[in-house]
Amino acid sequence: MFTIGYAMIGTPLLLVFLGRIGSGMSDSFRYIYSRCICRWCRTRRYQNEAGMGQRRKRLWEDDVGKEDYMPTDQVQVPIVITMIMIALCLILGAVIFSNWEDWSLSSAGYFSFVTLTTIGFGDMVPGNR
Repeated sequence: MFTIGYAMIGTPLLLVFLGRIGSGMSDSFRYIYSRCICRWCRTRRYQNEAGMGQRRKRLWEDDVGKEDYMPTDQVQVPIVITMIMIALCLILGAVIFSNWEDWSLSSAGYFSFVTLTTIGFGDMVPGNR
C-alpha cells in the first residue's frame, strides 16, 4: 500500500522536477548560444564595415545598442548543434566509464546511452566487477 502511495506522489513530482531541470538547462544553453552568436555577428559586422581610413569603432560603441540587450527568448538553437551536444555527452560518458570501470569502449558507450535515455536495463552497473 505504501508503494502505491509513494508512486502516486513521487512520479508526478519527478516529472515536474525533470521538466524544471530541463527548462533551466535549455534556457542556459540558449543564453550562452545567443551570446556567442551575437558576439560573432557583431565582430563580423565590425570587420566588414570598418573602412581603411575610418576610425574604427570599438565593439561596445556599436550603433545597434547596448550589448546587455540580447533577445535570448527569440534565439533558436539549430538541431544540428543540439545533436552534436548529445553525441558529445554520450562519447564523454563512454570514455569516462571505459577508463574508470575498465570496460570496453563499446560497453561503456552502451551503458552511457542506456543511462542517458533513462532506459536503464540494469545489465551493467558501475562498481560491480
